[in-house]
Amino acid sequence: MDKKILQALQTDGRMSNARLAEQVNLSQSQCLRRLRDLEERGLIDGYAARLNRKNIGLGVMAIVLVTLETNSEKGGELLRKFARDNAEVIECHGTAGPADYILRIVSPDIESYSYFLTQRLSTCEGVVKTQSHLLMEYVKEGQGYPLDQMLDSKQS
Repeated sequence: MDKKILQALQTDGRMSNARLAEQVNLSQSQCLRRLRDLEERGLIDGYAARLNRKNIGLGVMAIVLVTLETNSEKGGELLRKFARDNAEVIECHGTAGPADYILRIVSPDIESYSYFLTQRLSTCEGVVKTQSHLLMEYVKEGQGYPLDQMLDSKQS
C-alpha cells in the first residue's frame, strides 16, 4: 500500500488526500495516517513543483566532472561548500571513479556558463580539472524512483 501511495505522489505531488485515497483504494483517514507515517519515516523528503527550466530562462544545463588536487577531506569540503554557495549548482555528488565529484549546472546561456566554469568553478581552491558535458536532449528526467526496488524493511 505504501508503494502505491508513493508512486501516486511521485506522479502528482499536489494530489489531494481525498483523490489519493480514492486512487489507492483506502479511506481518507487511513490514507492520511499512512502518508504521515511515510513522512515521519523519512521516505518522503518534501514536495516541490518541477519547473520548466527553459521557460524560466535557464537554457543551458551541463554535467561537470570535477577532479580535486588531492582526495582529502579539506578539498572535498571546499568543493561541497562551493556547490552549496552557488545557485548554478543544482546537484553535487561525490563519486568513486575517475572524477571526485559530479555537478549538474544550469545557466541562462553559454556565455554565462563559460564564465561560471572558467572564472568560478575552475578557480575554486583544490580543483585541478573539470570536464564539461553540455546536455543537448532530454530522454528521461524526473520520473521518480523505481519503487519495485524499494526494500521491504522500509515499507509497512
